[in-house]
Order: sequence, then structure tokens, then C-alpha cells
Amino acid sequence: MKLFTFVLFIVLCASLYYLGFGKNGWMDYKYYQLKISEKEASNEALAERNNMMQVEVEDLLQSHESMEETARRELGYIRSDETFVRIMEKEEK
Repeated sequence: MKLFTFVLFIVLCASLYYLGFGKNGWMDYKYYQLKISEKEASNEALAERNNMMQVEVEDLLQSHESMEETARRELGYIRSDETFVRIMEKEEK
């Protein structure tokens, strides 16, 4: 009877070990839960960025002023009837 109890105890310990630390065990579960939460946070940030870009694209498609402003700011465009003036600061010696 003692041998049977000992074998059952060993089987229970081995089962608990594999449940906690084996493949697809508790530790893997926690690890993947952490990875999933990190990816969800990253996806939320990217979704917010995509939404902001979508708003900017819609604004550019609907308004010529915003298109002109973007061209001036990012590409340095000027109109044909404007004069470009560049002011340079003196270098200190």
C-alpha cells in the first residue's frame, strides 16, 4: 500500500510540474498573456496614428488651403506671384 501511495504521489508531482512548467503550461500561458497585452497596446497606438493620418488625408482631399499649407510647410513651395525672402542670422565669433 505504501508503494502505491508513493507512486501516486510521484505521478501527482509530475503532473503538477508539467501543468506549471511544461509545454503549454501555466508559465507559457502567463508569458503569452503578457505578449498579447503588449501587442494590443501597440495595435491601439498604431490605430490611433492611422486615424490621425486618415483625418489628415480627408482634410487634404476636401480643402485646397490645407493642401497648400502642407506643400509650403513640407516641400517649401511658393506661389508664382510671391517673392521668397531668406533671412540669415549673423554668426557669432
